[in-house]
Amino acid sequence: MSKSNLKYMVIEALYDRQIRDVVGKLLAYQRNAPIHIRIVSPIIHDVELSDGEMLSKKIIKLIKFKDAKVTLVINPKMLKKKDKDVIELLERLDEMGVKIHCKKDLHAKTILLESREDRGVLVASANLTPSGLGSNKEIGVYFLNELDDVYDKIYDYVTDMLKETNVNVKGGDFRANLV
Repeated sequence: MSKSNLKYMVIEALYDRQIRDVVGKLLAYQRNAPIHIRIVSPIIHDVELSDGEMLSKKIIKLIKFKDAKVTLVINPKMLKKKDKDVIELLERLDEMGVKIHCKKDLHAKTILLESREDRGVLVASANLTPSGLGSNKEIGVYFLNELDDVYDKIYDYVTDMLKETNVNVKGGDFRANLV
């Protein structure tokens, strides 16, 4: 196999703050666009990642500079809490074109990244919150360009989940997506 055909491959078990490190890596994707990212986290906050940058800023950079297509799946209870910071985060992401889905009874947490060259997935117990990516005891697994059959199963599961939700459209109101 020529050097240009070699893929960078990773399989890692992650603990506690290492999960935050991988979230930052996935959202700092530097290779070729187009990029498709699916973020599934019942609870989400604009959390600071390992490099000091905020989650929303990384997502917005991917959209602006890599023409990323980003989908976010959250639990609709997030909208009922009336947390001003969370609502502002979701509105900001909505304005940038992030497709925000709400799924009742959501407990799964994963991030899927797909481009022409790479397919990566993080599956972890952590929500995208300061405690989930900071002080809580969490565990997860991350792989890049490995275990294609596992990636496909997770991707298909998330795709099926998305079919069961309503999605915002740019300029739409994600609050109407309560399923």
